[in-house]
Amino acid sequence: MRWRKVHGHARPWVCRVAANGALGIVRRQARRPTLETPSVAYPAEVADRLDLQRLLSTLSRRQRDVVVLRYLADMSEAEVAGELGVSVGTVKTHAHRAIEILRQRIGDELRGEAVAVDRSGTEGAL
Repeated sequence: MRWRKVHGHARPWVCRVAANGALGIVRRQARRPTLETPSVAYPAEVADRLDLQRLLSTLSRRQRDVVVLRYLADMSEAEVAGELGVSVGTVKTHAHRAIEILRQRIGDELRGEAVAVDRSGTEGAL
């Protein structure tokens, strides 16, 4: 792709490419058969990122997009709304719901409760 074609839309284009790349990784990992994971000692930063990636993959696509753009890419609510083609109120709603889900799942993990999450994002205790 030629830069002059996307120059005027650089930030939204980069955000979309990054989001698509991240979704591709999550989808590829979801298709892999799960094997017993060997116990590996990761540095704390890597372990935190892996945990964050795993938790984000449990959100709906829209919630994940909003959280990544709003909090990881540090975009304003208005910028996220413009990027995703939704209203600011929709961004606020998805961000609020996603954060509540993440808080609940982190709390469940800290209490040692296993939670199964299916493709639709609904959960049930194991």
